[in-house]
Amino acid sequence: MNSRIYFLIFIAFIASAVSASPAYSKLTINGNRLRQYSPIEHPFAYEKVNELTNCEEKKKEVENDVKYSSQKFSRSIGDPYYSQDMNCDDQNNCNHQENGNDQQQRRNEYSDSNASRKTSNIALKAAQEAKAAEEAQEMAGKEASKQAKFQLAEKAIQAAKAAQAALSAKKMILEELERELREAEIVVQDLSSSIQQSESNANAALRAYQQAQALLKMLSELIQVAQSTVGYAEQAAQGSQQELNEKTQLLEAAKNRVEKLIREMKAAKVDYTNTKKEAYKASMAAKEARQNASRVRRHQMSAAGSEQ
Repeated sequence: MNSRIYFLIFIAFIASAVSASPAYSKLTINGNRLRQYSPIEHPFAYEKVNELTNCEEKKKEVENDVKYSSQKFSRSIGDPYYSQDMNCDDQNNCNHQENGNDQQQRRNEYSDSNASRKTSNIALKAAQEAKAAEEAQEMAGKEASKQAKFQLAEKAIQAAKAAQAALSAKKMILEELERELREAEIVVQDLSSSIQQSESNANAALRAYQQAQALLKMLSELIQVAQSTVGYAEQAAQGSQQELNEKTQLLEAAKNRVEKLIREMKAAKVDYTNTKKEAYKASMAAKEARQNASRVRRHQMSAAGSEQ
């Protein structure tokens, strides 16, 4: 009997706690308006409210139990009405043995004592209800604590899974950055070799240009000497003219060579400048990739340290 009373008080406590939450829909049971929870959002309250739907039958059973217990208490203190007039079986069903006149006589005879016994029964019932309420409150607190611990454990598991997923993602990013860094270093090495080759070509073109300038100067001096001696070497005019023509051809060839070398030198300078710019960009990209890799590595180390 006590367990059923405790159960009803506990159900009433759960119902009052459920009614304070905004996440509910209205449900009517025997004229009483309860709260219907979602089984996913509030599984514990949902279970207790569903148990409350059978509260009316349990209430009737408890009333019968209380009535039966009161009768047993009256018989134990010597109440002739309950000890002689009624026989109660194991199913809490009590039947009168005497006729109606005798029963009325006994009720009148013991009316005063019945009032005293009723007062005692009320006091006993109040004490039992107070004790049941205290135990039900402790039980509800334990159940709420278990539910809170379960929810906290679920949140901790989800947080651990999220942290592990973030760590895996950071590891993949770090590996990708390291791969890009290696590729950038290879590109920088290739560009450095290309720059060295371009510098060698530019130096060679510069030396050729200087040689052509010297040759041009020398040929110009020879032409000047030849022109100054034309008037004094009329006999050698034809030979000198032929020589002049040859020198002129050589001069034109030298000029063409100089112009060609100048164009090649300009192209080499442009190529050198462009290559130098590309090398600088590659160097900056490699530096930035190293910095990104260092930041990701530090972040990963700090995340691993915080998890430990």
